[in-house]
Amino acid sequence: MQATLIFNEGAGFNTGPSAEELLEALGQAGFNPIYKATQTEADLDPILEEAEGLIVSAGGDGTARAIMIRLIGRDNPLAIVPLGTANNIAAALGITGSPLEII
Repeated sequence: MQATLIFNEGAGFNTGPSAEELLEALGQAGFNPIYKATQTEADLDPILEEAEGLIVSAGGDGTARAIMIRLIGRDNPLAIVPLGTANNIAAALGITGSPLEII
């Protein structure tokens, strides 16, 4: 299955894994990963229009929220890999562990 990694390098203090490490972990988990860097919410529209399969939100609450809003009414599954400062959405959903463990 294809997995589109949407990675916000500016999330939180971003002391977590690099995009390359996340892509490697997705590949080891059996996905065909595609990397899409974002800096603004506007970057998400063209990315999500052509995305197939799993969407992986690697960033903070803002990244996750912006992706979720755009996925309403779509069948893409979403994985949240919290890399932000507060990570309130992931915490509320019970997503725990290191980013690589989550993948």
